[in-house]
Amino acid sequence: MTTTSHTCGAFLAIIRGILCLIFLALPLMAQSLSRLRLEQSADLQTWQSIAVTSEMIDSEGRIVVYTDDALKRFRIQLESANQPTSNPAPTSAASILNRLRMEESVDLKVWQSVPVTPAMIDTNGRLMIPASIEKRFYRMQVAVIQQPSISFQPASTTITSGETATLTLTATGTGPLTYQWYQGATPVGTNSASFTTPALTVKTSYWVRVSNASGSVDSALATVTVLTAPSITTQPTSGTINNSETATLTLAATGTAPLTYQWYQGALGTTTTPVGTNSASFTTPALTATTSYWVRVSNASGSVDSA
Repeated sequence: MTTTSHTCGAFLAIIRGILCLIFLALPLMAQSLSRLRLEQSADLQTWQSIAVTSEMIDSEGRIVVYTDDALKRFRIQLESANQPTSNPAPTSAASILNRLRMEESVDLKVWQSVPVTPAMIDTNGRLMIPASIEKRFYRMQVAVIQQPSISFQPASTTITSGETATLTLTATGTGPLTYQWYQGATPVGTNSASFTTPALTVKTSYWVRVSNASGSVDSALATVTVLTAPSITTQPTSGTINNSETATLTLAATGTAPLTYQWYQGALGTTTTPVGTNSASFTTPALTATTSYWVRVSNASGSVDSA
């Protein structure tokens, strides 16, 4: 009995441009195994053999190959007696990862997955499948694995000392995507598209690496700026002057710059009479009566009033 091979070209959509080429195989009655060659083509005219190795088989029995073109076509072809038996050309690593799943059918309607195992690969890198008296159709479903891409970068933000910040990014690509956040070169966080920092007291920067089976991409640096609320270290002090003299009141304050100063005339907390300029010191006008003043120190993180 002779072996015949009929090729039915049918491209099925699985994941963004899934390519499927179906081949009809009539196995040899006198053989216990049939040899299938895995080939790739960019134009469906010129085909190049791909040597299959055990390292190319994933945990689900699929063949993992790298190609230099997302539109490459793949086929599995039953070898005839006049086909060469030399080692096929190995595939070259590139940026596009594909997972090839072999399936078989006897009626082109019901398809059953054929897990690939190292035992099915011969010394020439060809696939070996059990032969039977039935005519069987074989197809290879090709799922293109899109490399991850970051569509929304984690944004820098500002917090008050002792607070936390949550950084978030949006990434696309064939799942599953994994996320590893870093503070400098130190891994932090969990496998998530968002990361909440610990309570921070100093400016700290973070970035994240997004990965899948096809590769990885790094985000831009996101900086968390930490503001220190103002604090008065030296209070303005009361004093005594002669009638019609002036007095200069001074305080010292710390906190994240810029600090602003607003002096008021009146009891503490009364803001109806602002006086002075944006300065840590204030010189009163000539006074003829006892007068009280106080100052409010502010920055982006908050404010504090003097005594």
